[in-house]
Amino acid sequence: MQGPALYDQLTTLLRTTTDVSSVLLCLEEFAASFYSGKTHEEQQQILKKLSPQVSVLLTEAFAKELITPENQIRIKRQIDELTDKLRTSKKLQMTLAFQPDEETITIFSNWIKKNVAQDLLLELHFDKSIVGGAVIIAGGEYRDYSVRKNLSNRFQIQRDEIMGLLG
Repeated sequence: MQGPALYDQLTTLLRTTTDVSSVLLCLEEFAASFYSGKTHEEQQQILKKLSPQVSVLLTEAFAKELITPENQIRIKRQIDELTDKLRTSKKLQMTLAFQPDEETITIFSNWIKKNVAQDLLLELHFDKSIVGGAVIIAGGEYRDYSVRKNLSNRFQIQRDEIMGLLG
């Protein structure tokens, strides 16, 4: 399995831009191993640093067969194409007031993949000053669903009312 099919399957398994960074590092290390004299088993161990599902997928795609001088250029080209696509994947930037745990990240990612786009990746940020809710940036669109914004709007309304009474 190569090309778009591999990318599509991989992006269904990846949740965040951090996940993508881990895959990119492993693929870089794996490709560098072609010229280092590592054994086939050692090359496969590089990919096992990733989650089990991602590891199996990439091992099937790139490390199932022994890497030889005859096939290493083809495999390296396929890795380069995949890494280019991963680097340019669509992202949804989400700023939260709390550090999400793995379960919460999975819930957010699953919802986005089901309801927005299968290949969309989360780029998570933490900012306790938003108090609660989230700030979302996707496709050049900025949306502020934070508690900070709602409180600020409410205080502005009350300020205007008080100033009207005084004025």
